[in-house]
Amino acid sequence: MEQLTMRKIMLKSGTFGIFPANMVKGRSPNEQVVLAWIWRHVNADTGTCFPALNTLASECGCSKPTVIKAIKALVAAGLLVKNERTKAGSCERDSNLYQVVIDVDHPSKPALPPVVSDVDSNNNHSNNNHLSNGESTIDAEIEKVYQAYPYKDVRFLGCKAIRKQLQDGASSAEMLAGIERYKKFIAAERQRGFDRKYKGCAAWFNSKMWEGEWTIQPAIQKTGFEPQRTVVYKP
Repeated sequence: MEQLTMRKIMLKSGTFGIFPANMVKGRSPNEQVVLAWIWRHVNADTGTCFPALNTLASECGCSKPTVIKAIKALVAAGLLVKNERTKAGSCERDSNLYQVVIDVDHPSKPALPPVVSDVDSNNNHSNNNHLSNGESTIDAEIEKVYQAYPYKDVRFLGCKAIRKQLQDGASSAEMLAGIERYKKFIAAERQRGFDRKYKGCAAWFNSKMWEGEWTIQPAIQKTGFEPQRTVVYKP
């Protein structure tokens, strides 16, 4: 009988995606594979990635619905953050932006090494931090305004409209005040018996309806007299 010889394979080069194993302990096989491939795509500088669902399905060896289901479960478990994106200059959906969440303070997970960045003589590193902090502030304002609006239809379109208003010079305080006036107006109109519905989030902000006064009309006094209705039948 021919003797089998075991060979040791040393992996010295290639592309790897490594994260603490305990963070996926107990998760389904599909969730573990999807998270591993998303982690493989993460940009070391930004900590985010945006692989297409079809790409992930091909890499994971499973169907697109399976990938979507796994991502939904990972987001619910707090292991993944997903943000919707639109293509530049349009409202067309683009691939989602993902960020893998690793709790480095958990006792079962090793601490990650610090990230060392090159700093040139122009102090670009500090400038990048400043821009990143500024972008985070804008995102926080967008989220605050979006959550305050009473009718949330399509999130990425609503957030895009709010961002545009902020970039055009509007303040989140002005928009929040306009939302409160609008909510009181709708509530008063409904009390008067009118079937008022909230306008779509994106349309409301794109039309700058937060600038409106939204004057509340006096309540209709009921006299107890109802005029007779005449029904006309057409032959």
